[in-house]
Amino acid sequence: MSGLSAEYIQPAGGTDNHAKHYDHILVEPLASAMGAAIKQTNLSKLNDTIFEEIVDALYQHKMVYFRDQNLTFADQENPTQRFRSFGVDAYTAGLDGHLNIQRVLKEADQQSAIIFGGSWHTNSSFLQ
Repeated sequence: MSGLSAEYIQPAGGTDNHAKHYDHILVEPLASAMGAAIKQTNLSKLNDTIFEEIVDALYQHKMVYFRDQNLTFADQENPTQRFRSFGVDAYTAGLDGHLNIQRVLKEADQQSAIIFGGSWHTNSSFLQ
C-alpha cells in the first residue's frame, strides 16, 4: 500500500470504539478517548493483509497500541513507511543507520538542564 486511501483521510472521522472482528488481528478497545490495543500481531512479520486491517482499526479507534513487541529499528520503521515516507526532523539527525528513529531517553542518574521533548512535541508538525 502506498499510503492511506481517500476514505481514511478525514479529520474528524467516524469514531466507533466498539470491538470489530478482523481475520488477522485482535483489537481490544481501551476507552473512547484512548483508542485500542492491537493484539496477536507481530509487527516484524507485517504483510499487506494485516496492514490493511491495522489501517481500518486505526481509522475506527483513532489511536492504536502494539504492546509486548520485540522489534529491531528496521521493524519500527517499516510500518510507518507503509503509510508515507518519513519527514525530516528540524532538530536532530536520528540514530546512525536509522535516521528516522529519534532516541528520546533520559536515564535515572543522568543530569540535564533540559529534557529533550519535555516541553514540546518531537514531531516537527510545523514542517511541510
